[in-house]
Amino acid sequence: MVAIVNAMPLRPSFLPSATAVAALLLVGCGNSNRTEKPVAGGQVSTASEAPKPPEPSASPALVEQRSPAAARPATGSGKTLVDPTGVDLFFLQYSLSGLEAPFGEIASLDQRVRSGNAVSPDAARTRVEAELRARADAVRGTEFLEVNLNETFGMYDSKSKELDFDMVDGTFIPFHHVFGREVDLVLTNGSQAQAWKLEPAEAEDVFRRNGGDRRVLLALKLQVLDAPPAVGSGPTKIDTRVLEYEVKSAWKRTDLGKVVVAR
Repeated sequence: MVAIVNAMPLRPSFLPSATAVAALLLVGCGNSNRTEKPVAGGQVSTASEAPKPPEPSASPALVEQRSPAAARPATGSGKTLVDPTGVDLFFLQYSLSGLEAPFGEIASLDQRVRSGNAVSPDAARTRVEAELRARADAVRGTEFLEVNLNETFGMYDSKSKELDFDMVDGTFIPFHHVFGREVDLVLTNGSQAQAWKLEPAEAEDVFRRNGGDRRVLLALKLQVLDAPPAVGSGPTKIDTRVLEYEVKSAWKRTDLGKVVVAR
């Protein structure tokens, strides 16, 4: 069962979001730490990117034609995937779990293969499968992810000298309709990462520079931890740790500050 509720305070001074973007979805029973947040900037996978594979009587599915996310060396060692799509994360999850992705099955569902206009379905299937394998190879070895997240901060807590964001351990960012699955980026240290330590004068300056608005964009840098194999038809998960994030105004993308999460 999925229940849609308003974001609850993490501290007495926290104000719930007034927008649907900052609403939380509490999934399942007795698991209130599992909270869902949409990724910012329209990066959540949609049906136009990677539709759910059809039932036998449904229309053919399309393999996502969007270019892979940019991959570049991170500071130090490791590879960073910037603004990953659901398909990028789908293949990364398989790579991390040590399993072979169902390339042939996915390729068979592609419109270019199933279409009656295909001159040679076998050749089309081979070409699509090669594209999928290249996509998977491009994300293999990724150690860091950069994802933008829409957020809302609460009232300034003068006692703890901090602004809090709506994150807890287990908060996840969902990417929907990825070859019939949901892929979740799980923030394993969300509770630790939620606090933005500021002196009173600094907090006042943040409010001023953000035009009195509490809506912000968090540019998260995540460390990839692991990815347990998916169970049944449930979502696939990639466990991550929030290393740091830049806080920007929601509309003008003005830099408001940076939070480095203690380990």
